[in-house]
Amino acid sequence: SVMFAFIDRSIVKKVVNFLPRVGVGGRYALPQQRRTSLASAKQLFRSANMTQRW
Repeated sequence: SVMFAFIDRSIVKKVVNFLPRVGVGGRYALPQQRRTSLASAKQLFRSANMTQRW
């Protein structure tokens, strides 16, 4: 895993568009899409099935 800290959201979008579509959590029933990679932590938590897995 790699974590980036960018000031501007437009830079984040550009970087994500250059990366392969791996998503952030295929293990947690999240789709492997760029949209998922750009989602906020709150959106990811709401969409994922990780609470059922705990």
